[in-house]
Amino acid sequence: MSVLSDKKPHDKINEFKLTHINNTLRVLNSLLGSSKPLPEFEVFDKDSLPSNSDVVFVLAQYTDAVYDFRDRHTKVTDDEYYWILSGKKGILTESPGRFRYVRK
Repeated sequence: MSVLSDKKPHDKINEFKLTHINNTLRVLNSLLGSSKPLPEFEVFDKDSLPSNSDVVFVLAQYTDAVYDFRDRHTKVTDDEYYWILSGKKGILTESPGRFRYVRK
C-alpha cells in the first residue's frame, strides 16, 4: 500500500484489496477493543472507495496500536519473552521490538 500511495496517493483502492483490508481491520478491532487507534472508525466504506493515502494512514495507526497491544501483553522472564494470557505466562515469543516491514 505504501508503494501505491507513493506513486499515486489520490487514486482509489480497488474493491478486491479493500475487501481484504476491511477483513483484517475487523479482526484487529475485535482484538484491540477499546484500544483501537481511531475510536470512530470501523472499516472503510465500499461505496466510497478510499484513496491509497487514506488506507496507508489508517494502517499506520493500526500498526502502532498492535505494537502497543503486543508490548502490553508480553513479559520477559529469565531472558525469554512470553505472551501473558489470563494473567499467566503463556506462549513463548520474541521481544516485542518495533516491527518494520522490509520489502524483499
